[in-house]
Amino acid sequence: VDTNFLLKYFPQGGRYLGRALRANESLVDMNLRLNRLMDDGGRMLLEGLCDTCKIIHLNLSGNLLARQTTIMLMHILAEGNLLLESLDLSCNELTNRDLHDIAKAMEENEVIHQYYQPLICFLVLGFDKHGFAIEQSNWRICCI
Repeated sequence: VDTNFLLKYFPQGGRYLGRALRANESLVDMNLRLNRLMDDGGRMLLEGLCDTCKIIHLNLSGNLLARQTTIMLMHILAEGNLLLESLDLSCNELTNRDLHDIAKAMEENEVIHQYYQPLICFLVLGFDKHGFAIEQSNWRICCI
């Protein structure tokens, strides 16, 4: 199998899912772990999380997400209109800058309660010996 061919089309899945989410009125839990959405696909998926979306739990771990996804996520968190309560971004290609930007956006968000992130966030946010962050406002960051 030509993996270059496959990797070129994986992000399109994010586009189609994003379009479907715009009309979603019933789906509340979405696990897209290990789907190789890549950064562009993650961005397009998050674009679909509009005001009417009912997603409460979103798992995007292991999808090669990076800066584009971070920027879209920061935009969504700044709006604060989503019901999203938990988000798993572990095992992606997020940098310290991405982690810092997401954490800053989450400080101002009043909805998300739980957020999963790779172990690199120990360098950024100061966790206890069990891998859990100190509670801050109404959300919690956990490492798995």
